[in-house]
Amino acid sequence: MKPTLTVEPGFTVEHDCEHWGSHIWKFSVTNWRVIEAMGCRPVVQRIAILQKYRSMYGKNLPTKFICKLIGCSKDCLIALCYTPAEFDAIELHRAMRGTDTDEDTIIEILCTRTNEQIRRIKNVYPKCKLLVNKIMNYL
Repeated sequence: MKPTLTVEPGFTVEHDCEHWGSHIWKFSVTNWRVIEAMGCRPVVQRIAILQKYRSMYGKNLPTKFICKLIGCSKDCLIALCYTPAEFDAIELHRAMRGTDTDEDTIIEILCTRTNEQIRRIKNVYPKCKLLVNKIMNYL
């Protein structure tokens, strides 16, 4: 199967980070502009942008999204900031949080992932659990 998002040949992490850091937050940020920028990148490029942005500006891009964006697309854009294993770990944590367990989500994730994908989820779960708690405290 051929991926629908491929690595852009002229992609430079610094250029994208400067774009995000210099002027996108000074103007009115629409969900569409962020979707356009983050949605056309494969996961390796999105993660590279997030890491470089954090090193350049000392801030996390997902927390900026939480502050600036609204609606259902905000959740989608925040989800794009994680690797598939991190996203699954976060969703598993949400599904098991509190007294109302979301068994459908747990079953869906565990039954549709390969053994290797489940190992990756297991490796990132503790980190993502702390991340979710930080985000919830921020809100």
